[in-house]
This record gives sequence, C-alpha cells and structure tokens, in this order.
Amino acid sequence: MKFWLLALALLSAGLVRSALATRLDAFTVDEAYHVTAGVAYARLGDFRLNPEHPPLVKLWVGWSLPPSLFALPAFRPLADKPDERRFTNLAVYRDNDPDRVQARVRLAMLGLNALLLAAFAVAVRAVFGDGLALASLGLLLLDPTVAAHLPLAMTDLPVALLSTTALLWASRAFRHWRTAELVATGVAAGLALASKHSALVTLMALGLYGAFQALRRAPPTESRPSQLGRLARLAAVGIGAVALLWLSYGLQDWESPEHRDAFNRPLEQKIADVSSPFHREALGLLERGHLLPRPYLWGLADTLRASLEGRSYPVLAFGRLYYSKGPWYFFPGMLAAKLALGWLALLVAGGALLARGRLPQPWWPGLGATLGLALVFFLVLAGSSPYAGVRHALPVLPPLALVAAAPLALAGEGRDKGLALFSALSLALAALSALPVLRPWEYFNELAGGPAEAWRLFNDEGVDLGQRKLELASYYREHPEANEPVPLVSYPVSKAEMQRRGLHWLGESPGDSEVLAASPRLRGTFFISAAQLGPSPWWDKAPLRAREPQSRRGNLFIYQGEIDAGWLQAEELYWKGVRTLFAQEPDAALAERCFRQSLTADGRAFFVAIELGNLLAARGAREEALSAFETARAAAPAGSRVQEEIHRHLEELRQAPDGDPPPPLRDPNLE
Repeated sequence: MKFWLLALALLSAGLVRSALATRLDAFTVDEAYHVTAGVAYARLGDFRLNPEHPPLVKLWVGWSLPPSLFALPAFRPLADKPDERRFTNLAVYRDNDPDRVQARVRLAMLGLNALLLAAFAVAVRAVFGDGLALASLGLLLLDPTVAAHLPLAMTDLPVALLSTTALLWASRAFRHWRTAELVATGVAAGLALASKHSALVTLMALGLYGAFQALRRAPPTESRPSQLGRLARLAAVGIGAVALLWLSYGLQDWESPEHRDAFNRPLEQKIADVSSPFHREALGLLERGHLLPRPYLWGLADTLRASLEGRSYPVLAFGRLYYSKGPWYFFPGMLAAKLALGWLALLVAGGALLARGRLPQPWWPGLGATLGLALVFFLVLAGSSPYAGVRHALPVLPPLALVAAAPLALAGEGRDKGLALFSALSLALAALSALPVLRPWEYFNELAGGPAEAWRLFNDEGVDLGQRKLELASYYREHPEANEPVPLVSYPVSKAEMQRRGLHWLGESPGDSEVLAASPRLRGTFFISAAQLGPSPWWDKAPLRAREPQSRRGNLFIYQGEIDAGWLQAEELYWKGVRTLFAQEPDAALAERCFRQSLTADGRAFFVAIELGNLLAARGAREEALSAFETARAAAPAGSRVQEEIHRHLEELRQAPDGDPPPPLRDPNLE
C-alpha cells in the first residue's frame, strides 16, 4: 500500500506540474492533424487521414470528443499532404471551437499518459523493486520534456513508455517463460506498435533479446520449456503484438470501409517515393501479402522517406549547419542538452555504479534488456534525420531513467551516506533547474544556453513547434501598430488558425503575392520562430539575426521596421505555388509563375526547381524542364541522396520519348 500511495502522489504532482506549466501552450502544429484523424477513426472506422502515425493515440483522443464538442466535416478528395493539412486545420479552427477541443484533448492525454506511466512503474517494480520504481517514475515526471508531452495529442511519449515496459516484462518473461509475463510483454509491444512506427525498433530489440534467451543452453525444466518451445513462445509474443496492431485498425486492411485509395497520395506512389530498393521491395511485399494494414504501410513509407532517408531540412546542430542529417552523435548530444544537469549527474553516477558492478545482481537482466533497447534506438537514430529533435529520442529516456534512478534507490537504503548526500544534491539541482521553467517544451539546460539562448545552437522542433501562437494573437490585438501594414508571419501557425484568431497577414489576400514580388524590402511587424532564425543554405534570415527583436515571447521573436526580405519573397512564393498546385482545383500556370519568381528571389532552394521542372515536363516543355532540373542538381547539397535522385531523373527525362515524360520527381520539402 505504501508503494501505491507514493506512486499516486508522484503521479499527481507530475500531472499538476505539467498542466500548470503548459496551460498557456497552444496546439502544436501536428495536433490538429491528429485530432481530426482520431475523430474519423473512432466514429467512422475510416483511417484515410494522417496515416503517418498508427491509431492508438488518435483513437483515444477521438473517443474523448463527442459530436457535441467536435463536428467532423464531410470527407473530400485530398491533393497530397498540404491539402490534407488544410482540411484538418479547417476542421479544428473553422468548424469547431479550438480552445474547447484542446481543453478536452489535454485531459484525455493526461489520463492516457498517466496510465502508461503507472504501467511503467508496475513493470519496474516487478523487475527491480519499490525503490527503483518510485525513483525512476519521479525522475521521468521531473524531466521538462516529459512534462511538455504529457498533455499533447502526440505519439512520442506513449511509444517511449510502452517500449521500455515491453522490454521490462521481456526481461522476466524470457527467463522464466511464464504465460502471464509473456502476455504482458506482447500487450505492451502491440500497444507500442499501435502508437508509432518507431516501435518496429522495439520489436526488433525484443526479438533479438528473446532469441538470445531462447537459444541459451539452459536445460528444460518443468517451468522452462525446451529451445523449440521457447522459440515458439517468442514467436507467439510477436504474433500477438502484430495482432494488437491489426486490432487497432479494426481488423480492416483498407483505409476506408467505403472508399479505396482514399489517401492524400496513393499507396503505390508513396512506396515509389522511397529511394531504397530494399525498402521499396519490403513495403511492396507486405502490401501484396496483406501482412499489415494499408494505412500502417502508408505511414511506414512516409517514415522511411522523411526520417531515415531525410527531408530537405537544414539542420543546425551544436551551432554547425548540416543538410538533412546531423552528426551521428546528435541524439545523445540533444539528450545531454535537454536533461537537467542534476539529472545528468545521477545518470553518470548510475552508469559508474553499473560499470563497477555495484548494482544488485538481480537488476542486471532488466538493465541489460532496457539498455539494449536504448542502444538499438541510438543506432537507428544515428542514421536518421534530426528534424524533430529530442522527441524522436524519447524511447531512450525511460531506460536512462532506470540508470539515473539507481543511486537514488541505493541511497534510500541508507547504506552509503556519501551516495545519499550526492543523490540528494543532484536531485535538488535538477529540480531547481527544471521546475521553475513554465514552458517546458523550450527547456534546455545551462550548458546548452538555457531556454533563452539554445536557439543559437539548434533549430529542430525541440526548440519550438508552434506553442506560442496564442501570444502572437494577443500581441496583434494589444498593439495596433502591429496591424499597419499587415504583419509578416513566419511562425508555425496555420492560415485557418490565424483567421480564427482574427489576424490579418501579408499573404492572406491574393494580391499580396504581387506586393511580395515587387520589392525585397518590406516594412512592418514581423513574427518569427527562433527555430527559423538560424543559418540556412536557402531562405536565410541573416538580416534578422543581426538585429535585436522589438519584443520576445519565449521562442516567438517580434521585429518591427524595414526588413530586407528577399528570402521571405522566395519562401512565401514557393508555398503559394504549393498551395495552388495541391488544391482541389489546381492552377498549374499560377503555380509555375510562383516557382519561377521564388527561384528569382533565391535560387538556392533546389526543391523549388524540382517543382518547376515537374510542371514544365508535364506540359511538354522538355528543354526548359531539363534546365530546371539542372538548376536543382547544381543547388542540391553535394553528394546528398537528393542530388543523386535529381541526376537519375535528369537521365530518365533525357531518354524519355517526346510527350511521355517520366513520373514527377518527389519534392522532398513536402515530406
């Protein structure tokens, strides 16, 4: 009973802290996408929207939103990702009250993540005992990144907690092979698969660990089956996990019970977008064999393309600029920048105790299994795009919390006064650094410059994901001078939300594109995210970096006066071209004009030249298309995968018969 009372107290304190610290945050740029999809999943069993993520979190949110709180608009054909984003944003911000919706979603997600944290604590207790369970739970709840994610309709924290829970149960199940623990392992792994595609890494780690334990030369006993029996039980765990994934899709293969090929982009094209022949063949085999649901495969193709192969994302990592992929040490370094220094001190101390063999021997199998999971995730992350920042590394955090909690658990036994003093001081240092930060998404520790200065080192989504939108709207309303002329908004806020909040901005009216194209110098108020201010190989905001902002709201920067905004011309004209091209009634001629003007303003954005080349090839302007793709190849980062793709496409276009161009080259900036 004492354990449960303490665990409940920790959970309650952590949830209250999270609710208070995030109460001013708006929806992230992804949540409207997830919420609208979740309502469609829960009410209609229709999985066409947002197949980028499996359904678990979205179903949970959808079940929490009755028709009286969320009106689901009628489906319509969707023209690629930009159009789908437009559809879901309009559903949340135009057709419903976004503030009421967010309030309900936050309660639902606090409840779900509380359950998952409790399940994690139960698994830790079963493997390590009360002390480590309470200490690791407390450290997770203290962490600002976890606090920031607790109320969000996003998939990163659920998959992190479920993945470690699965490996914890596996550390017992694959030694004793008892049915109850095998079932717990399979359920946790299946729920992880239904949360996020990265749980395939969890399943891989689970399989490797289970195969190692099954093939050990341990003689069969009454409670331990033979090697063949152990392998059969391991296979049953995997089959059960995949069955739970199927169950999350209602045991249906197609994305919609009424329509076929209803995605924003057909599955066959989505698979064809993947560069790796091995990945394409594997996805095709899974699709032809109906081994996994089609929406899941669509999202897996998207994940492989955007995360492992990389999107056109300029990466600012530790103050150095990279293209698409950061250095191999990005994610360990990002965790070191995002964890409170006292938390890191406990982690180092726990690692030292483990290396010196000073941790209790019964803990070793559990630590081996969970740290093996962390290692596999780090190896996969080393080759992936770091655009999402720390949230993609969250599956590593619970295993590290177990190691960091070890000094606290041992200190609680009172055997080592020096360790107890060190642990108490480290815990106090972590609390003093983390708890006062009222916008925990923006937290960085003191070595990384703290929340105020870390944007100079990083530009990933861990810096900002649009949470300051409400402050942007408040500043607009409270400062009339910000409205004349209409402000320039380069912050992650959808057009639908700006209209909902009563904002007007340059680019809202059709004639604004002529204003943007007329002169690179603009005067007015400019709102921008700190994540966009770092150096970039295209659309670089150097004129702003050289100035002090008029005002600042966390990582929302506000400038006023005359701005040299050639980069803004290029950026806005590109996105206008994209919106025009991927619309219900596309205007190819207008899109072509926008892309040409964008390249004139800044010719370094190779993906703009790709879009222009695709349009020119489609209308039969072969020589002009070849010239556009030559421009794209020259501007693309040297030696990059995308440069190779452009080169291959150029050769295909040169060899294609007149009037029969190859399929369009996928714009990586749309991923």
